[in-house]
Amino acid sequence: MSSPQKKQVELSEAAKKPELKAVSKKPQIIRPSSTALMVAMAREQIDPWGVRMIQTIPGYEAAFEKKLQAFSIQINDPLMPYMSLKDKHQRLLSRIASPYYNTFYAGRIWAVDTEVTAWRAQNKAQGKKSVIFLPGAGFDAKAQRYPQSDDLLIVEFDMPHTQQIKRQALQAIQTEKKNVLYYPVDYTNPEDGKRQFQNAMEAVQKRFPQDDLAFFVSLEGLSYYLTPEANQTLFTELLTILPPGTKIFTDWIQGTNWDASTHPYAQFLTFLEEPLKTMPEDFEKQITAGLKAEGKIIREQSRINRAEVAADRLEQTIGRTCPWIKADPFGQIVQFSVFEII
Repeated sequence: MSSPQKKQVELSEAAKKPELKAVSKKPQIIRPSSTALMVAMAREQIDPWGVRMIQTIPGYEAAFEKKLQAFSIQINDPLMPYMSLKDKHQRLLSRIASPYYNTFYAGRIWAVDTEVTAWRAQNKAQGKKSVIFLPGAGFDAKAQRYPQSDDLLIVEFDMPHTQQIKRQALQAIQTEKKNVLYYPVDYTNPEDGKRQFQNAMEAVQKRFPQDDLAFFVSLEGLSYYLTPEANQTLFTELLTILPPGTKIFTDWIQGTNWDASTHPYAQFLTFLEEPLKTMPEDFEKQITAGLKAEGKIIREQSRINRAEVAADRLEQTIGRTCPWIKADPFGQIVQFSVFEII
């Protein structure tokens, strides 16, 4: 075959080959935890910052509404498909949790803020700087509620995706504060949590190199999404790195008061793939007796259940007793405890 003919054949063969096109990969959609969204929405009346944050998340309504819609079918609620996302969420929580769920969220915020206010006043009187650790911060808005002050530093820890979205949301509504530090933590990896706690302590020491420091840890809304073993690891890590005098607030589900296999609220969170965990009685005995590490001990100072806190707060607000709230089973399952490292 002559050279021109050979060249023509090569060109015709090349024309038969399919053109290879670059395959475009869809960008990975980073979503916060469903529970973080749910709690922020539930607390809207008490803590509007959380809702302002989640409203900046692209596509959050469609994704969350899809889950609520699916669960409404599971519980056979014919009205929910015709409601707004906000009304749908409120109706769902009222049906599967308690008609007083908003009151319980308000009570929890009030309980934490009351402890923090008294603790900060004591620190100021003693000339100490205040440092607040928030493991599992979610879309909690303590950093927005508490003042941006030179004597206060807030350190937030959470799963990387949730924390990344929260920071983007805060920047979008221009409320990210300079006295807040952020550390992403994979709670399924104990070593990661330990490393980030240590990193945070180093950053705190750099911020306040010459000052006396007081520490407060809020584990609000975290313990019942961790296994008892993970809770024990978390408490031990805090005990190891934090000094005596540290206050720790936590709310937790008492295993003797809760059947997660039958309660609809627990079933809903399992549906969201974030099931609740209870504290077994042996762990309760252990935290009551006191955990020990590094020559320090963490001991429970006080305990009250969520229903009592909510009823007391409401009584102070409206000037009348609320025995029906104190008796609410959904309120009674959660205990509020304050610990101190000594």
